[in-house]
Amino acid sequence: MASPMRTRPDIPDDTIIACLRDSYGLHISQVTFLPLGWVNNAAYRLIAGDGTPYFLKLRQDHFNEIAVAVPAFLHAQGIRHVMAPIATTAHTLWLHAHGFH
Repeated sequence: MASPMRTRPDIPDDTIIACLRDSYGLHISQVTFLPLGWVNNAAYRLIAGDGTPYFLKLRQDHFNEIAVAVPAFLHAQGIRHVMAPIATTAHTLWLHAHGFH
């Protein structure tokens, strides 16, 4: 069993904020690392300038598109309890930047 990730990855908050602005059109004002998740994953709580909260998951290495395609499909079918990904400005469900998906 993989061990939990408890340390913050080496990616500055400013880099995360710029990537979300450029790729998603989000204007994030606060980034908080959440010490949970599994190896090669990192979780963050984000707050946009208008107060909207977001959840961000960064994944290194083995990324499978099905991990975002299935939740997006289920959410589109009306299953609102599923946390679905937000599409990028290029209309993709994920991106690869700075060593993370």
